[in-house]
Amino acid sequence: MLIAILVLLGLAGAIWYFASKQTQTVTLSQEDVAASDPTIELKKAADVVKTTNENLRKMTKKIDEVLATDESAFTTPEVAAEKEAIQILQDELAKAQELAAAESKSTLVETPVVEAPKPAKKKRRYYPKKK
Repeated sequence: MLIAILVLLGLAGAIWYFASKQTQTVTLSQEDVAASDPTIELKKAADVVKTTNENLRKMTKKIDEVLATDESAFTTPEVAAEKEAIQILQDELAKAQELAAAESKSTLVETPVVEAPKPAKKKRRYYPKKK
């Protein structure tokens, strides 16, 4: 009987605990209300996107202006000479590869196809029948 009373008291305590948790009032700050309002978030996101787009446009204009300038203004004569030498070497290499490819095509010789010999048939072994 004592056990039954303890169980009932435990159930009553659990019910009281959960009921009191459900009836508590919650006060939200202005920041919480602003965070829960999706229209405010959308406005903030739109502002961020707008400013980033403007910044990107400015940056791309600057980059385009730099790229539009003559490259020779930034290079020294030694660098320009090296670039020309590298270009000449690349052209010679391309010609050599074309010649090698043309020679390999012209030197192809047809080799006769040799048929492989057929393997010999295996001899059947006949064993006497068991009686």
